Amino acid sequence: MYEAEPDQASFVSLVDEVGGDIPPRAVLDELIRVGAVALSPNGDVRLLDHAYIPARGTEEKLAILGADASELISAIAHNIAEPKDDAFLQRKVYYDNVGAEALHELRQRVRQLGGTFIQDVNQTLSAYDRDRHPEAPGGERKRTVVGVFYFDEDYEPPPSAPAPGKRKS
Repeated sequence: MYEAEPDQASFVSLVDEVGGDIPPRAVLDELIRVGAVALSPNGDVRLLDHAYIPARGTEEKLAILGADASELISAIAHNIAEPKDDAFLQRKVYYDNVGAEALHELRQRVRQLGGTFIQDVNQTLSAYDRDRHPEAPGGERKRTVVGVFYFDEDYEPPPSAPAPGKRKS
């Protein structure tokens, strides 16, 4: 519900809890504008997706691109410089003979798996966030990031190496 009794969950109480001094109606209007939620005739706020993905070609996507690329490069640089025991998570899977006819189904399935993974990681990380849980372990303030991505492209075989003793022309 957008608004509810004081002891019931509502959109207003959620925004009051996590939104600081932003008016709940302003948050709702923006979420409706970007297609993240819908408001039903009886006043229920319905989540349309479990993740917010900005519209194509917007400034928000460019900002995300800059942050994501920087964070990935920082993780790689850290893993080059630091001992194995202090490495950040950096894993991927790679297949080079997937039929193009499978891509639609594969993208849907990987999107679902990735979304579930990110929701699980979000729940784990939020338990350590001191804004939400002041009793969480102390120490110097740190930022944590876990990301998932999917990519496919046409296969290009690697250039063949010349046979030993032969020159490449």
